[in-house]
Amino acid sequence: MGAVRRRLRTRLAGPLLAAAVLVAPGRALACAVCAAGETNNRAEFILTTAFMTALPLLLVGGVVLYLRARARRVHGAPPSPTSALEEPRRVA
Repeated sequence: MGAVRRRLRTRLAGPLLAAAVLVAPGRALACAVCAAGETNNRAEFILTTAFMTALPLLLVGGVVLYLRARARRVHGAPPSPTSALEEPRRVA
């Protein structure tokens, strides 16, 4: 009986949340900076917009760099140019 209740609760959670947001739009304002409508908040609005624009780009760039480094390690690619600055290793 508990499994049926959990499954029902899981299936209803999304639609109930969407209905709550649609029914109460006044409570779902974006933020105090965006909703205030004052010109004094212009700098905060621009900084927030720049941050929200840059964050996904930085996250995607970080994932790409991580995957690239991992692929090089796994496939034994030649070392990066910065490794030429390191001392050579002696093989015994």
